[in-house]
Amino acid sequence: NLDCQPCMQRTCPLGHHDCMQLIKANAVLKSINQLFSN
Repeated sequence: NLDCQPCMQRTCPLGHHDCMQLIKANAVLKSINQLFSN
């Protein structure tokens, strides 16, 4: 839930990549499970 996402850029325009570095493994797994349960 960052103000800058989703920017859909290959390189971070802000130079920090927080949208990828701060994501937790649990959040990724939860999203994957939701995709496959539908």
